[in-house]
Amino acid sequence: MRLLNARTIELVQFLPRQIPPYAILSHTWSIDPEEEVLFSDVGKEEAKQKHAYQQKLLPACRKTLELGIDYIWIDTCCIDKTSSAELQEAINSMFKWYSDSFICFVYLGDVSVEGDKPDSDRRDTLFSSRWFTRGWTLQELIAPKEIIFYSKFWDSLGTRESLANLISQITKIDEEILTEKGGWFRQLAIFDRSVANRMFGLHSEKQRDQRILRIGS
Repeated sequence: MRLLNARTIELVQFLPRQIPPYAILSHTWSIDPEEEVLFSDVGKEEAKQKHAYQQKLLPACRKTLELGIDYIWIDTCCIDKTSSAELQEAINSMFKWYSDSFICFVYLGDVSVEGDKPDSDRRDTLFSSRWFTRGWTLQELIAPKEIIFYSKFWDSLGTRESLANLISQITKIDEEILTEKGGWFRQLAIFDRSVANRMFGLHSEKQRDQRILRIGS
């Protein structure tokens, strides 16, 4: 597994039994992929000029260090996507990597509302976030031991547990699954076809509702 050193911003390869505690970043890619810090960018001066370097990578590293952890995994730069074998291995290992992480930071780059806003405001803003329309969201929401959600400006919006009611409304995942302390309970949920179907059908359901509103019926 390849991790990013949060202090030196260098990539380090670890054998399975040598993997240290690490944080993991869940996010949506920029509309322009070139704005992301990719595997080939790490260590280059020009990477520091990228929007994602300043807006996502550096703040995520700071949060990691604040927790006393030295490493973080970020999909954009920790996977060499030019290697089809490595990419396939990463896809197959993704659930385990999220499950084994010390903590998961969910960065909602299209959410600017603060964590102390009324639930109604937070629900409306969270519901519109692209993060909840991704195919990867289900496992990234269920697999980690602990999740903290952050806004565009890295204000804490809350944890998976504190936001469980809002997340349940958005994703249709039972609130019990989101608040259950036993990780095994959440992990079993991802194999529950009814949970997966509800989650993966969310995006198409939104599109259907938007079509209905446009035609007025």
